[in-house]
Amino acid sequence: MRPEPNLSATFTIDTSTPPLVILTMRQGMADEDYNLMFEQWQRILERRQTLIAITDASVVNERGSPKQRAIIADWTRGIEPLVKRYSKGHAVVVQNALVRGALTAVGWLHKTPVPEAYFSRLDEAVDWCVERLEKEQIPVPSAMRRLGTRR
Repeated sequence: MRPEPNLSATFTIDTSTPPLVILTMRQGMADEDYNLMFEQWQRILERRQTLIAITDASVVNERGSPKQRAIIADWTRGIEPLVKRYSKGHAVVVQNALVRGALTAVGWLHKTPVPEAYFSRLDEAVDWCVERLEKEQIPVPSAMRRLGTRR
């Protein structure tokens, strides 16, 4: 798999280490950025392949508008059947307490159908993803292991 094209300056979606998908968010996401991000995610899910995801929001220190949080919750409800079938979990890397609170609020609007965990570092999130895949007896590529702390 190749990485998704980087069409936005505020996020990237990296699919170069399957089954791991890493969404990296930056400051200043507008509603249009969320729409573009969801279009890319839709294409990834429509591949109908097992995946495990990390959202890296470690540099984000603004929580987004209530409208954006509602957009996220609505979209996640819409893709739930695909997520239930193909996703083995979701790790979130976040350092800002306000952002963590906003993401928690999205979780109140829509409970994720797969295991989810929060971390302060990307390598910790990768380790969790490796453990999840091993628990499901899904092969973990060595390139993915190298991203974590437990090689």
